[in-house]
Amino acid sequence: MSKILTDHASLDEYMAVWFCAEVLDMVELRLMVVHCHTHVQESIWNCYHVIDHLENIKDCPTYGWLERLKENHEEDLAYLDVLNALVDKLCVVVRKKEKDVSEMDY
Repeated sequence: MSKILTDHASLDEYMAVWFCAEVLDMVELRLMVVHCHTHVQESIWNCYHVIDHLENIKDCPTYGWLERLKENHEEDLAYLDVLNALVDKLCVVVRKKEKDVSEMDY
């Protein structure tokens, strides 16, 4: 059985590898959230164009449907605000972790 190293240098090396892996996980998570944010933003923009087009049609027979679409659109904008906050927080966390890794002595 191999001896488990417990000296300071070995611990520093282990922590550096673990910390770098954690930063990569956070970067990957941030990329997934940014991708989701972009997708939601595009969907909201497309919905906005549909609403705008339907509002410009005179005597639109789908007025009830248009009202529901507007309500859903407002709800989507609220979700987008939540995603914006999440992206901002993840960016702060990733920057901090990257800074911590760059300042580590290993």
